[in-house]
Amino acid sequence: MGEIRKRMERRGSASRAIPPASHRMQLKQSMIGEAVNVGIAFIKVASVYLLIGVSLGLYMGISENFQYAPVHAHVNLLGWATMALFGLVYHYFPRAGGSKLGKVHFWLYNIGAIALLLG
Repeated sequence: MGEIRKRMERRGSASRAIPPASHRMQLKQSMIGEAVNVGIAFIKVASVYLLIGVSLGLYMGISENFQYAPVHAHVNLLGWATMALFGLVYHYFPRAGGSKLGKVHFWLYNIGAIALLLG
């Protein structure tokens, strides 16, 4: 950033300095850090839960055995809908996902969801 500022000072417009696009991209990536990864990870895991929920629903419909209807509902609600919502929030608010709390949230929620569905 110092080199850019020096060039702008030579031109006489240091107060209105706008860094070039390449520098803005580097700045954006350093600000976001791993936040996008947490959001994308939530969305990927949510997609897996969606496939599980749809497969379970298809199985129940074809076999006409609705014994696992509560499991199907919880997989779709807690797995697909909630995790996709978390993923979108962390994707659009990258500082939240970049924090340690965001990563802890990801792992605790996934472990808890699996324990809930198996137990």
